[in-house]
Amino acid sequence: TFSGKIAVSTASVELLAADSTRVKVSALAAVPDSERVAVAKVAGALKNGTYTVQWKAIAADGAAGSGSYTFMYMAAKK
Repeated sequence: TFSGKIAVSTASVELLAADSTRVKVSALAAVPDSERVAVAKVAGALKNGTYTVQWKAIAADGAAGSGSYTFMYMAAKK
């Protein structure tokens, strides 16, 4: 979620596993209900571990931004 309208066609996102291996994700897509939200779907199942999301975006007004964040994934126990 961004503070202004995002230009999805010029944005990118990468998902990296703890060993820096790239995890396949879909292309970014705009969310119909909000011009400030973009989503990408993970292709396949994630393994338990820590992941880093790296993103780059250009707002509709031309302002560029980038960043990253880390999260931990733990599958539900069956």
